[in-house]
Amino acid sequence: MKRIILFFIALMLVPGGIAQTIIFPSYKNRDNKNIDISRISITDTLTVVEMYLLAPLEDIWICADKNFHIKPYNSNDRLFLVLAKDIPLCPKREKITREKIYKKFLLYFPVLNSSVKRIDIIEKAKDGFNFYSIWLEEKPEEPLPDSSKYRTREQFVNYFSENQSNIVPLEGIWQETLRLAHYVSANFYDYLNEKKVREFVIMKKEQRYVCYDIEGGPLDAHFIPIAEGNRYLYKKYLRDVRETVSTFTRINDERKIQMSYFYPDKYARYHYPEDIMPGDQLGLRLELLKVFPEPKE
Repeated sequence: MKRIILFFIALMLVPGGIAQTIIFPSYKNRDNKNIDISRISITDTLTVVEMYLLAPLEDIWICADKNFHIKPYNSNDRLFLVLAKDIPLCPKREKITREKIYKKFLLYFPVLNSSVKRIDIIEKAKDGFNFYSIWLEEKPEEPLPDSSKYRTREQFVNYFSENQSNIVPLEGIWQETLRLAHYVSANFYDYLNEKKVREFVIMKKEQRYVCYDIEGGPLDAHFIPIAEGNRYLYKKYLRDVRETVSTFTRINDERKIQMSYFYPDKYARYHYPEDIMPGDQLGLRLELLKVFPEPKE
């Protein structure tokens, strides 16, 4: 019988089609300030809640109560826990020490009705991992930009060679060097990665200068001219958190562009949870070098 039950659970946990994913959902209140929700994924068979525990002030023991459930807002319906991953079910417990900065775990519940827009997540009546009035609706994603009709580096080189007299200095093939910068109390603390280098393309499309990867795929980024003097507004859409970052830049040297911007808090905490604590900031420092066509002397 035990094998049959485990087999049934394994079938349930096979990834299905994800209809909806909410990263750092908004909620009205929670009972434990050391616990947060980093993601809720609603598939065609399950509702998966990803929670994490941050830096306890003293050593603690944790477990997931078997009565953990999801409750549609203002409803008496309850969807009880199916399985917990990376956290034991009570009465078994796991010790989390003060040296443990970050502890993530997953909770699996039955699938929610598509009409449900807000939920409570309740572990137990008092002092549990409880969240109230969680919104399952976020602003919709922007449409995915079109790809370029040019799909190889050679095709881009041919295009810029044939149209060199008609393009502005911003257009062409660029080499991008980026570094992720960690800021604590608004001061630079450290880099989170080694330098990453890649080539990408900037081409004019209507009134914008759109960014593509070297194979013509859209990068969800573009430059908008804002005034004379080679000044631009750079905007990049972060599709996973449905937010846009932007920064201003001036091209004083046709061979080089330097830019920097800060990521939204939810993006930083979701992608770098063990590094970015509440109140910290994650910045991106970019240096762009013109590869082709070579700037005119």
